[in-house]
Amino acid sequence: MVVIHVISLMLDEWVRFTVRDVLVPGSATWQGANRTAEIGTAIGVYGFYLLLLVQMTSLFRKRISRRVWLGIHRASFPLVFGLLLHAGWAGTDTSNRVYQAGAIVMAMTAGAASVIRVISPSRAKRQTA
Repeated sequence: MVVIHVISLMLDEWVRFTVRDVLVPGSATWQGANRTAEIGTAIGVYGFYLLLLVQMTSLFRKRISRRVWLGIHRASFPLVFGLLLHAGWAGTDTSNRVYQAGAIVMAMTAGAASVIRVISPSRAKRQTA
């Protein structure tokens, strides 16, 4: 979905994103409805790289330590919040009620998962108990 999103931005004649705009944070000058759109776009590029890192470490899971893998994969929690900032600040559908409901549900779900992750003992600790 991210690849489709990026390609569609590059093919869109109204927005006109270049390869540099979608790969270099802060290079896109599209401001959308306000100045925060530039920040939201940069957050989207950083999120893209973080998502790539999470996916790549999944492919090499057996070749890297569990500690490194787990640390990188825990970055998925802030990645969701970054996605929400990206969509809210750079998106054009923020006034759409379906978008708003989806964003609220996603934020609540990610928030709950983050809290559960922090207060819940790890599986390894539970098995030794």
